[in-house]
Amino acid sequence: MAIEDAVLRFPFAGGPHGEPPDEYAQLRAESPVTPVVLASGSRAWLVTRYADIRTVLTDDRFSRSIGADGGPRISSGIDPYLDSALLIHTDPPDHGRLRSVVQRAFKARAVQTLHGRMRVLAEDLADELIAAGPPADLVRDFAFPYVGQITAELLGIPDPDVERIKAWTEVISSVTRHTKEDMRTASQELGAFVGGLLALKRSAPGDDVLSVIAAARLAGEIDDHEMILLARTLTFGGYGTVTNVLTRGVLLLLRHPDQLALLRERPALIPAAVEEILRCSMVGGNGLSRIAVTTEDVVLSGVRIGRGETVISPLTCANRDPAVFAAPDRFDITRDDVEAHLAFGHGRHFCLGGALSRLELGVALETLFRRLPGLRLATSPGELRWTPDLLLDQMDSLPAEW
Repeated sequence: MAIEDAVLRFPFAGGPHGEPPDEYAQLRAESPVTPVVLASGSRAWLVTRYADIRTVLTDDRFSRSIGADGGPRISSGIDPYLDSALLIHTDPPDHGRLRSVVQRAFKARAVQTLHGRMRVLAEDLADELIAAGPPADLVRDFAFPYVGQITAELLGIPDPDVERIKAWTEVISSVTRHTKEDMRTASQELGAFVGGLLALKRSAPGDDVLSVIAAARLAGEIDDHEMILLARTLTFGGYGTVTNVLTRGVLLLLRHPDQLALLRERPALIPAAVEEILRCSMVGGNGLSRIAVTTEDVVLSGVRIGRGETVISPLTCANRDPAVFAAPDRFDITRDDVEAHLAFGHGRHFCLGGALSRLELGVALETLFRRLPGLRLATSPGELRWTPDLLLDQMDSLPAEW
């Protein structure tokens, strides 16, 4: 088998109710390292077993520096992530230099004070839901305003800009849904918006993440392009990914009433429930894949991958591997193997926002199910509308009543 033999087209369509594509389990069992054709026309090796994915994440023979012209692209559009200065696409020593700025940003005082703000915001949104009465759209009326406000305060973004950022990130997340021109425009507008904010932070810094990044530029630790990309990456991740996982987590609990009853009976299980949601929810056609290029020949599961060839390792495949997780497709907030999940990656590219995201999810879930004890879906799961063809399949809405 060679990479030129690729016939399968990737990414695959997600399964029902936001579950992983059926192809993942079949490939994991029968062809764990298989060549695929990407939406861009590029060819790559798709890796679907936990052990192999972990190797791709940690082995120095897999380079993340894929931003050069002609680099592998999942999207058929402009692929705004294909930039050699982007943190997730850097190798040492540049990766360590850029990551140190982000680490410092996540230690800013604004981050340390967010726990209290999360509780206040979640309680306020629950008050509004109760006052308005059922039904409600938990995406529009709870998840997005909650995550959006937290992200805005973390980064130092004015409130009125939240909706604009949401629109930009959805276009940028497209695999084939939006045109190259639409994606280029959204990327440029988001970059210009972030650049304007950073200019303000340089002249009048605060206790927020963007101020820390602006200060790093003034100190000469990063250049202008790197500064913009760091800020844009944190903006994109804060709004899109956490909202998606929160709504998927609520849906998982509502679809598994036994697990929800257990959580209500034992609130101390909230942290464990968050981990199980992370294991089960970081999915979609692309599945938060990690993309790398080999620097020398490597053998994974008996398949030789040639130097310079692309490898795609969807984290959701690792998180559903029966070699690591008992009954991996079962949603179980009491499982004792959940901490092995790779939802935030592994190795030097482990997500620095993981601890904050866990806290954000835990506060939201605890508040929502405590304040609305009768919460249930207002439609059947099969009738939920999903927005396909994004880097993460997401729900358009989550109708609920109580």
